[in-house]
Amino acid sequence: MANKILLLVEGERKDVALMERMFEVYLPDKKKEIVPYKTNIYELYGELTREYGSDGEFADLLMVLREREKDKAKKKIFDEYYSDVILVFDFDPHDSGYSADKLQKMIAFFDNSTENGRLYVNYPMVESFCHIKSWEETPDEYNLRQTTREVLKAKQYKTLVNTESCCTDIRKYGKKEFDRIVLLNLAKVLFLLGREGEAYDCSAPILEEVLLRACQRWEQEGLVDVLNTCILYVYEFYPRKVAV
Repeated sequence: MANKILLLVEGERKDVALMERMFEVYLPDKKKEIVPYKTNIYELYGELTREYGSDGEFADLLMVLREREKDKAKKKIFDEYYSDVILVFDFDPHDSGYSADKLQKMIAFFDNSTENGRLYVNYPMVESFCHIKSWEETPDEYNLRQTTREVLKAKQYKTLVNTESCCTDIRKYGKKEFDRIVLLNLAKVLFLLGREGEAYDCSAPILEEVLLRACQRWEQEGLVDVLNTCILYVYEFYPRKVAV
């Protein structure tokens, strides 16, 4: 049976474009199906709990997605066999449905791409992948990049990224650019967890720790450290393809 990856992403445009380009650069021969969910992780949590309850055991994601899909032709997508299932969603702590408990249940359950699925959360949202000011930016500079409750509630984060980013056009990202972004985000994971100097690690347990810290920082300080984790997928599963 041929291997094929299902990528469930939040948005129809930026999320899809990023994953398409990332696969073009690193994994051009991999078969994949990219499906935009078209709403946020809190809505997905609601759908899953309506089906399975709130104990964090969500059983069959594909069944829920199949039942949700109105287009009969698209329903067939969720009848296929997938060797891996990847979920890419935004942190969006300013959303009215935000809940640290919901997020922690989701990331704890979706911790394995070949079983339940693997969740990658982007902080505060997918646009964090291009929130760098220069291709020569150092980890020390990127480690301190954050955004505030005020910016997010005013829905100004995307505008801020467009103003500060050295390149927002995903089509211009080649391997050199992706490698650099992966490096910056790998280094920041260690920085956020106080593990500078250790080996790079973006495994499921590590990203659970990152989420816990992000929730605490948001609730205590109203701040979000800019971090993109979905672009770490390739490094986690195909580390030799990334020059860091």
